Amino acid sequence: MAGFTTRLSGNRHARRIVVGSLALVVPLLIAAAVMNALATGATLRLCINFFITIVVCLGLQMFTGHTGIVSWGHVSFVGIGAYVAAYLTVPVSIKEELFPALPGFLMQAQLGLAPAILAAIVVGAVIAFVIGLPMSRMKEIAWAMSTLGLLVIAHGIFSNWRSMTRGNEGVYAIPSNVGLWSAAAAACIAVVAAVAFKHSRLGLRAQATREDPLASQASGVNVTRTRLLVWIASAAVSSAAGALWAQYNLAFAPSQFYWTQVFAALSMIVIGGLATVSGAVTGAAIITVVYEILRGVEEDGSILGIGVPKVSGLAQMALAVITLLILIFRPEGILGYRELEEWGARLLRRRRPRPPGGAEPPPDAQAADTASEEAVS
Repeated sequence: MAGFTTRLSGNRHARRIVVGSLALVVPLLIAAAVMNALATGATLRLCINFFITIVVCLGLQMFTGHTGIVSWGHVSFVGIGAYVAAYLTVPVSIKEELFPALPGFLMQAQLGLAPAILAAIVVGAVIAFVIGLPMSRMKEIAWAMSTLGLLVIAHGIFSNWRSMTRGNEGVYAIPSNVGLWSAAAAACIAVVAAVAFKHSRLGLRAQATREDPLASQASGVNVTRTRLLVWIASAAVSSAAGALWAQYNLAFAPSQFYWTQVFAALSMIVIGGLATVSGAVTGAAIITVVYEILRGVEEDGSILGIGVPKVSGLAQMALAVITLLILIFRPEGILGYRELEEWGARLLRRRRPRPPGGAEPPPDAQAADTASEEAVS
């Protein structure tokens, strides 16, 4: 009996991961195919940046969405990933000019896309581990404030350690290793990883600490260890996003890993829904479209070809207004606590005809039955 229930639970777990991943991966691949066939110039660039933004948002959602602790510092890991990618991919002939303090083994290294991303993941995870050791023992508010300190410290290092980062002059000459399909593949891999993480034991324990840290600790969850591991995993994903971003945009400066990007990333996951992977993807899509429409107002004075007055900073103001409206009228985000496949299943249940001779059990009873099955398994 125990073996049967274990297999049943394992099958249900695997099915959730597969269905949840396909619900997001298939639309992303379709969008990539359409953009590959139709988009050119600025539209194609927008689509590639959208896929990279998905990875950025998923890195942040893995921590903030599962633990309930707002992180202001994940953009710092995006910057770390970008600098690691620059150290490993910039042509050897100009590295000494750009990074005179770079160690010898890095001075002679010139790698491709995948090794640079893997290196960024490792470096980001190691730095997150070192930083996270003291932070993981803090209370929720103190941890959130410490991530704010991380953001300021990281920006200070990026801006002033000129021999390693070139300071505010920025880094350039990064090879173009990222295209539409490589960015789409990275986004799909990040989605699958985020869905698998959500349904993993570590992800479920992190969600328990979000709902009630004291109760989860009383149930045997090591809150400190759980939050530290989630912090490391999410930092690794954010670092991978930075490596991708650097190898597509080819140049960057410290200002691109500071307040504007922090606000944008947090707004995306808040608008879509903090608690879900689908929410991070949906929020990224909505804000990307809004930014593209309002960029025309700021630069060209037009919305979809219709002439309007130019307004500088309109995109940021619109993002702030949308975020405030979501926080007021739907604090859990557009998708709430349900993934896309769960919304689809709910709509199908509503349209399904009731069986003759009786009505379907109420949603609370269905949820109770499901919880009981999972508890037994």
